[in-house]
Amino acid sequence: MLRLDRLFLQGSGFEARAAGSIGERLSWAVQVSDPSAFVPGSAGRLSASGWIRRAKERLAGAATVRGSNISMTGVRVSAVEADAVLGSGEPQRLGGRVYLKGLARGPVRIGTAELKTTGTVGNHTIRVLLESREGKMEAALQGRYEKAVWYGVLETLNGRDTAGSWGLRDPASLVVSAERTSVSPVRIAGTGGESVDFSMDVSGDPMRGFFSARWQKINLARLDFILSDCQIRGLTEGHVRADFRERDRATVSSAVALAGTMTLDGLTLDVKEGTGKLDWDKGGLTASAHADLGRSGRLAARLSSTDPPRAGLPERGDFRLTADQLDAALLKPFFPEPLSMTSALSGSAAGRLLPRSRLDAAGEVKLTQGAFSLQDKRGQVTAHAQRAQLRWTWREKTLSGDVDLLLTNHGSLKADFHLPIPAKLPVAIEEEGPIRLAVRADMREKGLLSALFPSLIQESRGRFDLDGNVSGTWRIPNVHGTLKIEQADAYLPTTGIQLSDVAMDARFEDQAVHITSFRAHSGPGSIEGNGTVRLKNREIRQIEARLEGERFQVVRLPEMEMLASPRLTFEGLPGVLKVRGSITIPELLIRGGERGAVSRPSKDVVMVGEGRAKERRRPVPVDLEVRVVLGDRAFVKAEGVDARMEGDVLLAARFLDAMKATGEIRLKDGTYSAKGLRLDITRGRIVFEGARADQPRLDVLALRTVAERPDQAGQSLGSFREVKAGVIITGTPQAPLVRLYSEPAMSDADVMSYIVLGRQAGADASKAAMLGAAAEALLSGGGSESTLSRLKRQFGPDTVDMKSTRAGTASQSIITVGKYLQPDLYVSYGRSLFNEDYFVSLRYALSPKWEVESKAGAQTGANLYFRIEFD
Repeated sequence: MLRLDRLFLQGSGFEARAAGSIGERLSWAVQVSDPSAFVPGSAGRLSASGWIRRAKERLAGAATVRGSNISMTGVRVSAVEADAVLGSGEPQRLGGRVYLKGLARGPVRIGTAELKTTGTVGNHTIRVLLESREGKMEAALQGRYEKAVWYGVLETLNGRDTAGSWGLRDPASLVVSAERTSVSPVRIAGTGGESVDFSMDVSGDPMRGFFSARWQKINLARLDFILSDCQIRGLTEGHVRADFRERDRATVSSAVALAGTMTLDGLTLDVKEGTGKLDWDKGGLTASAHADLGRSGRLAARLSSTDPPRAGLPERGDFRLTADQLDAALLKPFFPEPLSMTSALSGSAAGRLLPRSRLDAAGEVKLTQGAFSLQDKRGQVTAHAQRAQLRWTWREKTLSGDVDLLLTNHGSLKADFHLPIPAKLPVAIEEEGPIRLAVRADMREKGLLSALFPSLIQESRGRFDLDGNVSGTWRIPNVHGTLKIEQADAYLPTTGIQLSDVAMDARFEDQAVHITSFRAHSGPGSIEGNGTVRLKNREIRQIEARLEGERFQVVRLPEMEMLASPRLTFEGLPGVLKVRGSITIPELLIRGGERGAVSRPSKDVVMVGEGRAKERRRPVPVDLEVRVVLGDRAFVKAEGVDARMEGDVLLAARFLDAMKATGEIRLKDGTYSAKGLRLDITRGRIVFEGARADQPRLDVLALRTVAERPDQAGQSLGSFREVKAGVIITGTPQAPLVRLYSEPAMSDADVMSYIVLGRQAGADASKAAMLGAAAEALLSGGGSESTLSRLKRQFGPDTVDMKSTRAGTASQSIITVGKYLQPDLYVSYGRSLFNEDYFVSLRYALSPKWEVESKAGAQTGANLYFRIEFD
């Protein structure tokens, strides 16, 4: 007897373990984290464990299964729990439970499904429970298993849903084995005269027996139980009967009728009357169906054959399908989201069924009163079709036909096609089959691109001419023809520029696309270029292109305006695009508020959701080396800096999201301002040292120069000397470090005094507030908190503030200094920088809830505050 001491198997997304002997006890366990290795396209996690034993010709064992988020062969289940046990005693115990949550396949949705079995092999009970948001269904069976046959009785079967309750009239017997399946009449009754009768007894190979079902006045609203996204209302009745006898003497007959409405995703289909009928015996098959959709049109289908009954479609036969004035809105689910079509569609298809699932068919589709619309947040672009027609033939190894489309004020399109799609079911494309396609289009674009890409393009228009043909095979097509775009304009909101006179000429030759010319205007300048794209197996194999321009406006936004003169070349191979050249920036203006106008979060702020896993995008490989050169009119007026810029930077990258830079940008003829203070920039450099382009090193020195005589015994005597005081800024733009600087060296308080007052700090307490506010403006948020705190302590007050107020049409700047005399008592003094206005304020906390404040100055008053704190 085989015994496993230890078995361990591991592969991509799974592992399995086993140990023991099947004659005694074989234990096993399986873990699956990627079921796509077994079933392509599947997903989820599954674990199972148990044991099995076979002794004295009797099988026994137990198993436990758990799973989550499983998707396989079109079925999805959010959770799976299964337990089973098969005893070894006499009588042999049988027990089990299967629980499924979130079961779905296509439009069918079931909230939970549960099956329980208790008892023995010779006498057991099976209970089934299905529940959804709209109702539930229960069933109970009693059964026994002996000599490879299961005998059972369906004792109860009932349910309740939005249409009311229903249930089994009488118990029904069942017999199931490998050779035979039998169900005695199952009779179900519901509200409003609903009834279903079902029975069958089928056995043998070849098949013998019968299958019969009949239903009356069935309320289609009962389908809400399993169709959560689709609402169906109406009634249906019908029957189906199949008798299987020897020597091709089987007969099948059925008839069905229904009337009702179906609503899905806001689209309603109203079936005034729908009928279907099928009769199939040794004399042949006759089947027909008809649907009257009221204002939405009519559908009809017919199938006939001389073949005797068989499983599936007959080998030979004739069929015809027709649609008359069908509302094109019914095809909305098959169109992309922003595209819709309103028209009346009429068409037909007729042909023959041939042996080996082959077809020979032809047909046509015509649209009358047609209109195509693209909807976006800003409105709708509509093109009316004067003529729209498709004719096709599907025969032997080819699907061929032609398209003729004429749009009012938008041009025309004509095409002839021969595609290697054999007329056979299931449909498949022959990769090595010949292909022929000829297309001629003369289109006028008026807002179409704006509707397709509303966030990128607005107010688009242009003319599009295409004359091309395709030959070769489906796998390796050869394309020839020309493409011309002219008189095109568009507004790009993300950069604020207006493109005009956009034109392009392209030529298709076999596996290459030659862009012979391209040009576009923006602002005072333009760009132009050309290039070649070579293809192989429908993939880009090589790119060669150049792009040149003069004073082309690339940005025109309130915060930035920029003109560019590119000189670029592009060379691409599979996996990487090589970019070389230079971009001169003849004009650049960067605008922004003064320093501190924009509030940035401190380092200890935690952004909610910041730690969530972001969608990882595959980096785009590129071999880029481009030098960016600033021209004579490059200025920055932002964050307190007002200066001209000069210099150049070499941008290099192997991936677009990892740009590196080498070079230097210099600030010339500039000043640095903050809260009314103004310093001259004597040295300004933004240095790129080969690291990330967004992390340059700052080296900025901004000074105020004061000429004074040395003070001796209260008199200014001797020759003049220059005192320089200001700030030096280092670090990076993301984390700048602002420090005080002076020549000669002096204390921080003296440096601030020279910056603000133009002289050494004295004992004048009235200037302390002004110096404190200046320190706050220059040093806050610049990594110099320790220096700022030291200056505040030296200047005395607990709070220093500078703000502007408006009185009538005039505004004034007020310095306010405050101090806590006691924890509950706060006093402040404010004075205008430019006149004699002042105020004195005193605030006292009477209790944790009540505070009183008095203010004396140009206006005198008192306020009483009640504090309400929110958690």
